Amino acid sequence: MRPVLIIPKVFVFGVLLGWGAGEESLAAGPLEQYRYKPHSIVEGASLGTWASRWWQWAKNPAVGKDPVLDETGAFASVGQDYRFPVWFLAGSYYTTPIKRKCEVPEGRPLFFPIINTLGGACFSSPTFDCLQLRMEARNDMAKVQKIYFKLDGESLENPEKYYEESPDCFQVKSNNPKKGFAAGFWVMLKPLPAGQHVLQFGADAPGFFSQNIEYLITVKPAGTLSVGLGKN
Repeated sequence: MRPVLIIPKVFVFGVLLGWGAGEESLAAGPLEQYRYKPHSIVEGASLGTWASRWWQWAKNPAVGKDPVLDETGAFASVGQDYRFPVWFLAGSYYTTPIKRKCEVPEGRPLFFPIINTLGGACFSSPTFDCLQLRMEARNDMAKVQKIYFKLDGESLENPEKYYEESPDCFQVKSNNPKKGFAAGFWVMLKPLPAGQHVLQFGADAPGFFSQNIEYLITVKPAGTLSVGLGKN
């Protein structure tokens, strides 16, 4: 899919292909130990609220350093706020396979979309109808099939149950008052052990969109990251 800034909707998906859970990847143990259940409250906020915050992070990147457009993971730390106790991982605007490597700080939950959409994106009119944006986003997500997520080779059971929505419409871009509505299938992981891990997640919407993304992450103490928080 071409970059979506020229159309009234934004779609971000992810499926990870390639590295797999190799011998050098630290086994995270049972996925059950590290996943938050759907509709959990994490650090005082619902997963739907974190979805809104994720979009605000994704749609306000530093110039030329968009973590969603990034195909390597070089910009994974861009815009990550040290005040937020959660670390975001990006999806992609493309359908071609994406392989990223990045470091993440130890002790932080990880939050990312398996597949998601932003109803209205940043193009809602000043007299927008939030209900209309909500239905637009829900209709997009109703087309989704074949959802999956793996952590170090272990599959998440019933990923279709991980559907979340933003509590309400919200301002997406800091320099644009227009609003959007977030919907999608999201995963929040508890802090992973130090070392390397492979995340594989994705979905397909036949005749609509698909995406393939792979993350090889290295969990390190925050003070030892190659790039400081928000300084990339």
